[in-house]
Amino acid sequence: MDLPPLPETLQYGSWIGFTESIRVEFKALQETNQPLRKVIGNYCREYLNAFLNTYGGCLLFGVDDRGYVQGIFLPNSERDKVLLAIDNSLNQMRPQPGGVIQKIALIPVTDGSTIITNKKRVGKYVVAIHISQGKASVYFTSATSQSAYLRQAASNVKMLPETIIQKLNCENQASFLVDSYDPFKLRHSPEDSNPDLVNYYIRRQNVEFISRQELLSTSINFLRADTQKCRTNVLILYGSETIGSKILDDLSQSIANDRKTFPTIYGVCSLDLRGSTDRHWRTKGRRRTAVLRPSARTLRGRPRRERSPLPPPRPATRGGSSVCTPCPPRSAYAPSLPPWPLLRPDGRLS
Repeated sequence: MDLPPLPETLQYGSWIGFTESIRVEFKALQETNQPLRKVIGNYCREYLNAFLNTYGGCLLFGVDDRGYVQGIFLPNSERDKVLLAIDNSLNQMRPQPGGVIQKIALIPVTDGSTIITNKKRVGKYVVAIHISQGKASVYFTSATSQSAYLRQAASNVKMLPETIIQKLNCENQASFLVDSYDPFKLRHSPEDSNPDLVNYYIRRQNVEFISRQELLSTSINFLRADTQKCRTNVLILYGSETIGSKILDDLSQSIANDRKTFPTIYGVCSLDLRGSTDRHWRTKGRRRTAVLRPSARTLRGRPRRERSPLPPPRPATRGGSSVCTPCPPRSAYAPSLPPWPLLRPDGRLS
């Protein structure tokens, strides 16, 4: 349904000509104690996200639920701040939507809708935001949030994790769910390193979209790589916890079923942004999961010995979650391996 064009001016108390629908939302904003730019920014974060994930639409501020024009007082000093709040709400979404804003209009409201403040006349306006449907499968409200919304009839509905996974399975996947591969992008060696110790290489892929098959294929190729410079391959997945768990399950199953390519024992460690160690830490990226596999190079020249029992995983502390799940051994014996890396509170590997 195409929305009718809005006039250049609107009359106070008049009916705007259409009602709320799956593509239209009204917000009167008549009584609020918070700054106008903050209120509009909060509404935009949810409602524009819902329009992006559905069919696009129009969000109008200064119109009540019945469709009657009320307007909002908008002095000149607040206009740029309101427009900036709208832009910020879109810039915070992940993946970032580009070119989706069709129009942002400040429509004057006439007939008895002005006030005098500091000897200046302040008029009322209707703020209209026209936005088109996004091209990505799912848009999240921010990089640190797992919230995404849909439009149903004339209201918003928060997506369930199952809905998000289904949408990503059927279409392209957002690239922020995966991170790693090239060993030369980011490099860290322990302070006491020597040529015989393990170096860990991590790289963040800067690609807009990646399909599930490409993601799994790239991950498998990276984990099976056995170069002269790297003895242990580390794969880190970034993104939503629920989606990352599904990707991790598929990846772990692929590794477990391929005994020829992965004959050695591997481990999986899951990390939560809120903190997953006994000391609180945080990073800018969404570090989700690390998959570690010792390469065949670490096995050469080492005597085989019976595998010692693994200690139970440390319980989560300070609001975080930590899971360490070693897979069953391929045989009754396993090589002596170097210690796996730990994430220090400053986010570095040690």
